[in-house]
Amino acid sequence: MSNLSTNDELKYYCDNVDYYKHENHELKKVVFQLKLEMKSQLEQCLIEQKHNLKCVVKKYKGFIEDLLVQKSQLSVKCDDWKQKLEYQYQIIEEQRQQIYNQQQIIQQNLLTIQEIELIVEQQRIQKQIEVQQIMNLKDQTIDELHQIIQQQQQ
Repeated sequence: MSNLSTNDELKYYCDNVDYYKHENHELKKVVFQLKLEMKSQLEQCLIEQKHNLKCVVKKYKGFIEDLLVQKSQLSVKCDDWKQKLEYQYQIIEEQRQQIYNQQQIIQQNLLTIQEIELIVEQQRIQKQIEVQQIMNLKDQTIDELHQIIQQQQQ
């Protein structure tokens, strides 16, 4: 009986080994199949992502190109405005210099006018003195003439 039992056990063991071999083989098939499916899905996913990435790159490449064109146009406009501003600054500086020069001329003219007014005032005072002297002389001459006339009448 022991022999039989060992034989049965051996047979049971072999059946189990065969069963597990078969199960292992089936599992390997399933794993292989899953690997193929996963690989296929991953490839499909990568293809889609690559396509999406190309679309995004194309979209943003166009967007960036548009921005670069706008930047270039704005740069040209900025350069134009900068030149205009520099020209305006130059004009303003020239006008400021002209105003300064005119102020200097006006200041000099005012000084000259003041000097002339002083000279005129001095001449007026001198003329008044001369007129006063002449008036005094006239009065004196009239007095002398009156005296001469009075002497002749006597």
